Amino acid sequence: MKKISFIPLLILLLTFSLNVYAGEGFYMGANIGLSMSGDMEMTENLYFGSNNPQDVELECNSGIALGAAAGYDFGSARIEGELAYQQNDIDKIKAVNQEDEVSGDVSSFALFINGYYDFHNSSKFTPFITAGLGFAKVEIEDTSDNDNDTLFAYHIGAGIGYALTEKVTIESKYRYFATSNFEFENEGEFENNRHNLLFGVRVDF
Repeated sequence: MKKISFIPLLILLLTFSLNVYAGEGFYMGANIGLSMSGDMEMTENLYFGSNNPQDVELECNSGIALGAAAGYDFGSARIEGELAYQQNDIDKIKAVNQEDEVSGDVSSFALFINGYYDFHNSSKFTPFITAGLGFAKVEIEDTSDNDNDTLFAYHIGAGIGYALTEKVTIESKYRYFATSNFEFENEGEFENNRHNLLFGVRVDF
């Protein structure tokens, strides 16, 4: 009687288990979460003049982040297009060693091309890393002025998905979002970045 080698069988079973929820095809997804903004520091002060630099910061509260995407899953790698929106209320402005409360907000509407790499394993939990490039229309509004500009934008992040079924996956992820500097009313350039915590769902077709 021939000896049966269990190694090829084990490899086959392992390969199947690693890809049980890793089918290729189109998908759609959506997410919602928290947009946490650091202080928007002025990097170039045009209002006070280059010979009279002053520290200026816009202090923002946490706000909302939303996104909707459509893409293609290649098995371990994914690529998608995403529309993303986020908004944070402005709480205070700090300038010339003074601090004043203001009413306004900072918002952005962005279009990204995103890439993902999924670390499939034998469980229904799938860690992943992600990055994206695109453009964002950023707008700053307060009680006295408002201005907007379309800027280069990018993000990097990581997260984990859980396969509810073969077609439906829920996700949680962290994303660092940033744009090129925002020039406000010819008064100065502000840094613009966010830390996002997002929760979402992805449906495969």
